[in-house]
Amino acid sequence: MNTLNPSLTRGELWLLNTVVDFSLPICCLKSENLEALLNKAHYGLPLEVIAKDLLNLYHQGLIEVEKSYDDENKESELIELTADKLADILTNETRTLPVHFNYHYYYLTEKGGAYWEAFTQADWYWYLLDEYWQIDCDNEDSPWQVEVYSQNFELLQEFFYGFSEGVIDKSTVEFSQVDSFAMTYWKKLPNVHKLSFQYDEFTNEDLDLKPLHKSWDRSYCDRRWCEWR
Repeated sequence: MNTLNPSLTRGELWLLNTVVDFSLPICCLKSENLEALLNKAHYGLPLEVIAKDLLNLYHQGLIEVEKSYDDENKESELIELTADKLADILTNETRTLPVHFNYHYYYLTEKGGAYWEAFTQADWYWYLLDEYWQIDCDNEDSPWQVEVYSQNFELLQEFFYGFSEGVIDKSTVEFSQVDSFAMTYWKKLPNVHKLSFQYDEFTNEDLDLKPLHKSWDRSYCDRRWCEWR
């Protein structure tokens, strides 16, 4: 049982929540379409309050800030976040820069993850991670690889039977189990089930194909994983 009793403002909790799954460029926090960008509700405070909350999280050791570079020979580095540095980032960095380059990212520390878990009472049994990539990205007709992970085997089954992104190659379907797996960049879980398969995107002739069961509803397991999300 998690015995932490963290004290966080609603804004600080919201900021932790934005980086539970992946790190985020700080400059995104000034985006006019922030809700669409994050696919979650914004808590409604102005940018100056967001900046204050972000600094508070940094000073409590709940987040780190890393500078990335577009030079492949130069590694990302941790930076010290001050009020002046944050103001400079929010003034001079924009999302028009190439994705993943020349940004200052913030992300959860181990302590920040523990605080978030204690505050939200997240139940990782209901967490599902799904990853997609095209096997040959230079060939638009190449099949796609899918890997799905969860401690809850029934979630994998529901994902598989409700898959509606394309035509699954049944010869590639494999269920297995791993002793330990990093479900996010900061959270490892034991005894994780894995589903993997390949699929081809729908053609015009495939448009009448339907999933064997109702389409997969990610929001259902997200609500069970963490109601605050």
